Amino acid sequence: IYGTCQNGGSPSNGGGVLYAMPTFGNGFFVIHSFDFGPTTDNGGGPVGGLTLGPDGDLYGTTNGGGSNGTGVVFRYGPKMLALSPNGAAAGSSDLTLTVEGSGFTQFAQVLWNGQGLSTKQINSQQLQATVPASLLASTGSATVQVTDGTLGTTTSPLIFLIGQPQLQIHLTSATRDQNNNVIVQLTFVNSGGATAGNLNLASAKLTDSSKNTVMATAGTGAIGDLPSGSSITVNLTFPASVVSGKGLLRVAGTYTQGSFGGSFRVNIP
Repeated sequence: IYGTCQNGGSPSNGGGVLYAMPTFGNGFFVIHSFDFGPTTDNGGGPVGGLTLGPDGDLYGTTNGGGSNGTGVVFRYGPKMLALSPNGAAAGSSDLTLTVEGSGFTQFAQVLWNGQGLSTKQINSQQLQATVPASLLASTGSATVQVTDGTLGTTTSPLIFLIGQPQLQIHLTSATRDQNNNVIVQLTFVNSGGATAGNLNLASAKLTDSSKNTVMATAGTGAIGDLPSGSSITVNLTFPASVVSGKGLLRVAGTYTQGSFGGSFRVNIP
């Protein structure tokens, strides 16, 4: 059973609580304490009851608190955003996994392929779990989720790669050289647990604000091997005819274990 109290709770200004009571016996759990402080991520005086959303989370409103002191809409339920790290080498020793997101409580637990891990709540945005070496012995992947013991809801999974490369591409900068050519710098990062072999940037095309699309005149082609935990930068050259303003860069390529592609918004100087 879930409910709210409009007053009381742990803050000295008594902004009320969100609570849970199990139906199988005694117990009363304070899930969250509200307050009337001028913060953007909390409210005070929950009113109007709770609504169970289609995602399994609880929603409600407060009549005070928040950035303007006029109340907030709140959601209770775990949400995962990222894993750190998101990969490891096969045969690794015990690993500390940090899960970043929101709505985490002391009752949250990290699941590895559906099985619970030893979990510690750091705060409402972070959990830490221990992944035993036995789960990292072989090359493959695992699904990571967070389940909330009081709400009985489980997040959608994120993927953890074991003994496989995890390739990320970042747009670092966009400038013009002395000949007015557009130079776009990309950074390739391998955060996985294996080398990305034979990395090759097969194509790069830039569409400018006039909807004209041109291919890179330099910078594409073979990059080489990218070991685990390393990064490399690539400078792409586009002709001076590219019009300044907002543009779109599209890249595609391959490596030994697969292929990659992506699109990036570019402010063309």
